[in-house]
Amino acid sequence: MNYGSKILNLEEMAIHYQSQGLRIFPLLPGDKRPYRKGSKGYYMFLNAKQLIPSNDEIRSFWTMYPTANIGLFAGSASGVSILDIDVNEYANGFDTLRDAGLGHLIDVGLKIHTPTGGMHLMFKHTPIIPDYGNQSGTFGLDFRNSNKGYSLLPPSSAVPKYSQGGNTFVEYRFEGIEPYEFQKDLLPDFPEIPDLNFFNQLISGSRKTKNTNIKKRPYAELDSTFLPPDSFKAKTVWTQQEVNKNLQREKNKNALKGQLGNSKISQFTNSQSKLQQLVSEQGDPYEGDRPLPKRQARKAAKGLVDRLRKKNYLQVPPSKHCPYHRVYAKYQIDGIHYWVLLNFNDKFKPDTTLPRVQESQDGTTYVKWEGEMVSLNLNERYPVEEYLSKEIPPPSSSRNK
Repeated sequence: MNYGSKILNLEEMAIHYQSQGLRIFPLLPGDKRPYRKGSKGYYMFLNAKQLIPSNDEIRSFWTMYPTANIGLFAGSASGVSILDIDVNEYANGFDTLRDAGLGHLIDVGLKIHTPTGGMHLMFKHTPIIPDYGNQSGTFGLDFRNSNKGYSLLPPSSAVPKYSQGGNTFVEYRFEGIEPYEFQKDLLPDFPEIPDLNFFNQLISGSRKTKNTNIKKRPYAELDSTFLPPDSFKAKTVWTQQEVNKNLQREKNKNALKGQLGNSKISQFTNSQSKLQQLVSEQGDPYEGDRPLPKRQARKAAKGLVDRLRKKNYLQVPPSKHCPYHRVYAKYQIDGIHYWVLLNFNDKFKPDTTLPRVQESQDGTTYVKWEGEMVSLNLNERYPVEEYLSKEIPPPSSSRNK
């Protein structure tokens, strides 16, 4: 990246921003998104919420990923507040400021031009700018003043969100200075404004509350056996197409429950001990006899249905053949899909570069389950097409997961 006679690289710029006391972290190259969970980049993303990264951490990461973008957590810890002005088909942040008599902020703040044609205004930390807020679709303004949200620093680049010209990467750039000239001492103080609560009023005013008891998913003429508790029956508020979608969703969910051997997942949410036992047997992070809070219990029960809907896993409850829960993964062998028993005694934490299915040097096949690589018992396999027509027999060995 050429800036006059000086050639910049993202690693040196990350070091420069870190020397200024900014909580910076890596983002995907040419993108605004963090690295995926479990990766070193995501660890640095989380770590930056608490403290400034070290020189060694920065050099180690950017040496491996030299094109990674540079993200920033603004706020009191970094000593920076950012007002993000956006221009899109719904709103124009420049007009919002001018209409409110705050157009002078555009002339005062240190400007960063963004790929979308908008602008970030940087100031020394001020509590007048809200900690966090996304009002770009309503007022064309976003707020970054804490670790709840982040922004990008030059010379990071991204494809403009509203671009029609293909994958053309555009760099973030300061106005009036080059990135290597950035100093926190250059940041202006936030000027006085007539209404100190103006930006907070934008946030509260953009939240539309509905004074109604209508649930998100109403149902019309739906048999009570298919209805979740406390559902709202609507006959006129929602279109018939929307109601039909909800009807089909609930029928599919009940069909999946039937595939579990008529076990009623909804009952698990009201019986924490049963759910605790279930998730522990699956290798989830809830261990011991500690009961689950009601919210986590509902989430875990919902997860069972979600996993089944993806058709990647089959969960078989205890039966007359087997006293404990079993989990089967869908695995293809010679063009045929089988349900293959997972062995939770043989598992390890995967490296982020490992594929979803991996074969080790000793010939053991592993699949990714809940963030761990779990081995397959290929001796226990049943064609997918047949698992509904008969109950899967118990495992040949007597080991418990």
